[in-house]
Amino acid sequence: MEEHTWFTLLRDTLSIAGNLAECVGLLFLFTQFRSTGKTPPAPVKKRVVRQRVPEKRRERIADVS
Repeated sequence: MEEHTWFTLLRDTLSIAGNLAECVGLLFLFTQFRSTGKTPPAPVKKRVVRQRVPEKRRERIADVS
């Protein structure tokens, strides 16, 4: 009889944990997909790239050093 009570206690505990997880999941979905005043995304900063040195100038720089 004692095994039966432990089994029932374990089953009920897992059932409560499952219900709690389901509630948390529903709450997450509700808060994630509700559309109330969405803020615009932050603008993407452009990467500044230095212009490439022409071939002839590179050769002159190499000759000087």
